Amino acid sequence: MTLEEIGHVAPEMDLHPEYYAYQDEGCELSPSCLQCPRPQCALDECGGIAGVLRNQRDNRIVDQADKGKNTRQLAEAFELSKRTVQRILKQDRDSQFNYVSEEF
Repeated sequence: MTLEEIGHVAPEMDLHPEYYAYQDEGCELSPSCLQCPRPQCALDECGGIAGVLRNQRDNRIVDQADKGKNTRQLAEAFELSKRTVQRILKQDRDSQFNYVSEEF
């Protein structure tokens, strides 16, 4: 009895990219993988696309805070709790402190 006779389907060959009918559908961040400006695919990063989007949001929150917006205004604008905004701003302050202390 062969594998095909019992219903086993052989896996596809591991083709080189140039021989594979690849459909470049991109992702939420870029309409095309091959034209994406990111140096590494978001799907390969820790947290995936959600993590990348969260980091972008956090950076916008920090930028707005630097321009003088307070925690309440930021929470309303980004539809987050005040505590979440405080956490984001604290993480940014801590990372800046760590960066400065590592230089010395």
